[in-house]
Amino acid sequence: MLLLAIPLLAGLFLVWRMPRWPAEGSQGQAPLSIIIPARNEAGNIARLLESISIQKLQPLETVVVDDHSEDDTAAIALRHGARVISSPPLPQGWRGKTWACHNGAEESRGETLLFLDADITLLPCALGRIWKVYTREKAAALSIGPYHQVRKAYEQLSAIFNIFTYAGMGSFSVCGRPDRPRGLFGPFLMIEKTAYRQVGGHAAVKGEILENMSMAPLLAKCQARTLCLPGRGLVDIRMYPDGFRSMAEGWTKAFALGADKTSPAILFTAVFWTVGAVLAALAPAFIPFGLTVREALLIYGAYALGFHWMARRVGSFSIASSLLFPIPLIFYLLVFTRSAIIRASGKPVSWRGRTIGGES
Repeated sequence: MLLLAIPLLAGLFLVWRMPRWPAEGSQGQAPLSIIIPARNEAGNIARLLESISIQKLQPLETVVVDDHSEDDTAAIALRHGARVISSPPLPQGWRGKTWACHNGAEESRGETLLFLDADITLLPCALGRIWKVYTREKAAALSIGPYHQVRKAYEQLSAIFNIFTYAGMGSFSVCGRPDRPRGLFGPFLMIEKTAYRQVGGHAAVKGEILENMSMAPLLAKCQARTLCLPGRGLVDIRMYPDGFRSMAEGWTKAFALGADKTSPAILFTAVFWTVGAVLAALAPAFIPFGLTVREALLIYGAYALGFHWMARRVGSFSIASSLLFPIPLIFYLLVFTRSAIIRASGKPVSWRGRTIGGES
């Protein structure tokens, strides 16, 4: 039984370090261009733009890059005061998001760029608090992991994916440092325009599915100071409101290439915790073979509590989903297996009407 405590503690160490944000932030206007790549985001874009409009610190401009949407994304963005540009036809070798970000950066006027995914929301005063840290730390780039706001029961299944996404950055473990990330969160990236151009911008990662993970080593190579921080209380995200299938496809896309961009130590620790979680979930089944009921409940309960402690640091996951952690664990194992099979076979993944892994 004591052996199971080791993988349990190993998992807790993955998301141990969560720096605090200042209570007060900057006000006025910042030389900041917010760039939002948007493809079929009619259900999200208004909420994001409204959250920007109420900030005490306002950007110089907000640019929405309409990535060939088939809905009212552009019209809604215009009604909410954004400058809307249409993404040109997608060139060979580019991904839709990287091409949209590239074109938004080319059209921007600010000294600093802030790339936001359309499905996030800035909480009141968030931009000023973020800007205060960004300028105080003299960072060339700042990436924030949004806090996952869970609304429907099926979204509870995302818990392990969110935990491992944070862990994969390498900034939140016991030995990690916020200023030495291995990757960057895709939904939120603030970066000096000079640093962005120095590393080649999105053109340098144009064909990457996880462009955020690939840009981090480019910034490190240029010795640009980069920060990776948690977003709880500042930046929220509603990741997959369109249903279970959309969620499964989204995580399949994200984890198809994520494993080989994670440090071996973090990957080993994540696998170690996962094996321990499987054994803990199966603990009641070993009662007929000599394990006492008390021991089985203790093992299972310890993992459930540890799971909840980690999950609540990255999203609003319920205590019920933690007590039933074998269910999100099974979902994680199925999706990860599917991702591995797809990657090994070279088959493409479908996402937002485009093929990822083949021609975009």
